[in-house]
Amino acid sequence: MNDLKSQLIDIQELFINLFNSSGTEIEEPGIDRFNYTGWINRVWSSDSYRRAHLNIVDASDVNGLWMLHCCIFPHTHNPAPIFGCDIVAGRNKITGFFH
Repeated sequence: MNDLKSQLIDIQELFINLFNSSGTEIEEPGIDRFNYTGWINRVWSSDSYRRAHLNIVDASDVNGLWMLHCCIFPHTHNPAPIFGCDIVAGRNKITGFFH
């Protein structure tokens, strides 16, 4: 595994560990149809956020692309905005980080 791929996996694990430690993973109806080899689709909920969605597509072995999408929704009584970020990487570098 190259150094970039290793770093991307570390980022992926960081998000998963943060959501596991701050919330409870929930079974959202229909979301399992989007889980394929190389495609992770998970949802958490907690007292701090209503829904945290993490979507990771790892097609690095096929076409060199890796993508992480995260979106955190506050509870409806919380005036905080929805938080979202995306990371897109090719074989040799991270090509985009959007917040």
